[in-house]
Amino acid sequence: MDRQILLNVSFIFIMISAALFATCNSFTGFGGDSPGSFKIIKAIDSPDGKYSATFWLGMGGGAAGWCGKSINIHKKEETLDLSKIEENRRNRIFDVGCSSDVEINWEDANLLRVVFSIGKDATSATMNSQTEDGKVKISYEIK
Repeated sequence: MDRQILLNVSFIFIMISAALFATCNSFTGFGGDSPGSFKIIKAIDSPDGKYSATFWLGMGGGAAGWCGKSINIHKKEETLDLSKIEENRRNRIFDVGCSSDVEINWEDANLLRVVFSIGKDATSATMNSQTEDGKVKISYEIK
C-alpha cells in the first residue's frame, strides 16, 4: 500500500514537472534551440524613422508545442532576422502567449505603446519598460 502511494506521488510529481517545463519553455525564448516557424505580423517605424518595432509570432516544438507573440525594437538600419533566436532575445521587449491580442503604435519618436489582452494561455508575460540602450520607452495597457 505504501509503495503504491509512493509510486502515485512520484508519477504526479513527474507530470507536474513536465508541464512546468513545457510552460516555461514556451515563454523563455520559444523552446530553447528547437526549430520553429516565425512570422512578422506588423512592423512600424518610429515617427522620426530611427527605430522599428516588429511584432511577430513564433511557434513550433512538435507534440508539446510552443507558441508566442513578441515585439522587438531595433534601429531602423538594422534588420531583424527571426532565425537568430539569441539576437532576438537581446532586443525583445515583450512576450506573451498566442491567445493574447496585441496592438502596437508609436506615441512619439521614443515611446511605443503596447495594448494587449490576457489570453487563456497567459501564465506569464515579459514586459520591458525600455529598450536595452534606454532610448525608447514602452508603455503598456491591458484591454
